[in-house]
Amino acid sequence: GGEDGLARGAAWMRGAEFVERGPGVRQRTRSDCGAAALAHAMRRLGRPVPFPDPESGLPVAGGCTLPELVEEARRCGADARAVRHDPLRPGRVRTPAVLFWRQGWIRPGHFVVLEGPAGADSWSVFDPAVGRVRFSTRSLARLWTGNALEFTVSGE
Repeated sequence: GGEDGLARGAAWMRGAEFVERGPGVRQRTRSDCGAAALAHAMRRLGRPVPFPDPESGLPVAGGCTLPELVEEARRCGADARAVRHDPLRPGRVRTPAVLFWRQGWIRPGHFVVLEGPAGADSWSVFDPAVGRVRFSTRSLARLWTGNALEFTVSGE
């Protein structure tokens, strides 16, 4: 649709290379990127959670905060913690991790999932608004605040 096309165009202009492979949890509204990113990360950790989740404590309208995502991840069975990293050093992040973007494609603030390295100096990111994209370290650092949500699942 129109908004999806705008988001993809804005992502491309910010250095994203689109990678059309594999499933992912896409956001359904302009404000549920946090819930979608958390659901995607939990599935990658082998802990699938429904999305949208009627049991979720996350706000339905207006988006959510990193502390709210921490609490929701714990409710879903993961030990989650908010951390701060140097945006130029994404290799120090325990993946998958939910990252907080400086600006969304359509509105300020956005959550995405850092999936891991995608080659020399590039990173695979699942963006609930546009799908799977790849960024160079420099392009990633321009968008990422350094704030992340890292997970440990029981049994690790």
